[in-house]
Amino acid sequence: MPTLLHPGTKQRVLFVHIPRTAGRFINENLLLNGIISEQDDIYGEIDGVQIDHFHQDLYEKHLNVQNIPHFGVFRDPVERFYSASSFLLHEYGKKVEKDLKSYKKFTKLINTLISTHSNNWFRPQHEFFSSHTHKWKFENGFEEPFFNWLSDIFNTEIIKKQNSFEPNYWDGKKIEKEAIITNNIKKFYKKDYE
Repeated sequence: MPTLLHPGTKQRVLFVHIPRTAGRFINENLLLNGIISEQDDIYGEIDGVQIDHFHQDLYEKHLNVQNIPHFGVFRDPVERFYSASSFLLHEYGKKVEKDLKSYKKFTKLINTLISTHSNNWFRPQHEFFSSHTHKWKFENGFEEPFFNWLSDIFNTEIIKKQNSFEPNYWDGKKIEKEAIITNNIKKFYKKDYE
């Protein structure tokens, strides 16, 4: 849900949806609070990227967001990567784990995924946020403080109405955590830690 509208207050807000940061949970709760998407097909693609997962360059280019609040959730890059790793196993099989242990192969694979896949799952998180984005840390959870934070952004009460969501196709088996892969993740996504 890139740009959102509260029909009662007419408040428009940009949801900077980084993949693997509870976006489906947030979307569902916003819908249940009467917030609607301004895009008819958030799963469509523009410039080769799914609208729902636009990074800063694309939402500034294609969406009218200059004078509206922005919010997004960021997550520890290691946890986010392992959460997204089900995609890697699906696309490349178990052999991908060996490639991820070489930093050179890791970098080549992730850069290829960033430039050729529409899902933006492996794009560094700092490329999603502008200086105007209100940021919530995934690890702080999604209970009352999160919904109070959202309420401030929307200038209206947003309450938690859905506790969980149905797993989707990509919530399957993930790559096992290993120190060498974790170190490569930290090295590649070092700007996300800054």
